[in-house]
Amino acid sequence: MKIAVDVMGSDKGIEQIIEGALLGAKQEDVGLILVGDKKKINSALKGNLSSEVTVEGSNKTIPMGEKVSLGLLRGKETSVSVALKLVKEKKADAVVSAGNTAAFVGLAVKQLGILPGIDRPAIAILVPVPGGSSILLDVGATVDATAHNLLQYAAMGNVCSQVFLGKKNPTIGLLNIGEEKTKGNNLTREAYHLLSSSFAYFKGNIEGQEIFSGEIDVIITDGFVGNVVLKACEGITDLIRKMVKNSFSLYPLGRLKAILNRNLLQTLQKKVNYAEYGGGILLGVNEICIINHGRSPASAITSAIKLGKEAVASGIVPRLTKVIGELKGK
Repeated sequence: MKIAVDVMGSDKGIEQIIEGALLGAKQEDVGLILVGDKKKINSALKGNLSSEVTVEGSNKTIPMGEKVSLGLLRGKETSVSVALKLVKEKKADAVVSAGNTAAFVGLAVKQLGILPGIDRPAIAILVPVPGGSSILLDVGATVDATAHNLLQYAAMGNVCSQVFLGKKNPTIGLLNIGEEKTKGNNLTREAYHLLSSSFAYFKGNIEGQEIFSGEIDVIITDGFVGNVVLKACEGITDLIRKMVKNSFSLYPLGRLKAILNRNLLQTLQKKVNYAEYGGGILLGVNEICIINHGRSPASAITSAIKLGKEAVASGIVPRLTKVIGELKGK
C-alpha cells in the first residue's frame, strides 16, 4: 500500500508534514510518495530516502487563502493536483493533504469524480466522546447543502461508523437548535423528514451539547455549521488547556499537583487533541482523500496516514457505492 502526501501549502511547513508522514509510514508499514518541491523535500529528508519513500516533483503550491476558480481547478502542476493524479492512476492508494481545503475538495471532485448517487461531498471527522469516538459530518466540504445532501451524508456516515468505530447499527442524529421535529430552518425540517423515513436508528434532532455525549454515533449537519462547530471546539480545547496550566502554576501546591498528575494531564490532552484523530476523510469521491487542518503538527499527519490505511484496507469506497445505490433505489 502506498499513500501520496502533499507536503506543500500547510501553515506548519514541509518539515512537520514530512516528519509526521515518515513516522506514520513506519508505524503502519506503508509506502510513501512525497509530493512537492523536490529540492526542499530532499533537504528535509536529510538522506532518509528509501525504496519505500519516493519523491514526486511539483514546484507549484496553492496558497492557503487562494480562492477556488476555474483556472485553479484546471491547473495540473500544483502539488495537490499531482498527488490526486497519483491516486487516480493507481500509483497510490490514498492521498493526504494539509493544504487549502477548498482547493483540495474542488480538485478531488474534478479529478477523481463523485460516487454514483452522490450530489455533493462531505468531510467526516472523529470527535472524542466518553469511551470512544463519534462521527461528525459535514465539517466544511459543502456549505450550502440541501436536505437530500444531508440524507446522503447520513448514509455515508453510517458506513464510516461501521468501518472505523465497529458499530453494527449506528445511531444517527441531526444537529439542530432544539429536539422537536418542527425546530430549525427549512433545511433541518426537511432533512428530519427524510432521515426519519430512511433510517431505523435515526434518533431525531440533537443540540450542540449532545455532540460529545456518546449517545449518538453519527451527527449530521451542513458544512457551514459543521465547520463553525469544529473551529469552536478547537478554540475551547486550547482555552481549557491554558486554563488548567495557569491554575497549576499560580500556587506552589498547584505545581506539585501538576507534577503528580502529569500522566493524567497528558492522557486528557491526547484525548481532546484534534491532531490525534488524523484530520477528516472526504466522503463521496471515488478514492480515499484525507484532509488535515492547515495548522496540523507532525502527530496529526502520522494519524492521517493511519486513517488512510484503515480506509483503504476496509474497502470503504465500494461499500459507500453499494449503500448509496440502495438509498437511491428507495
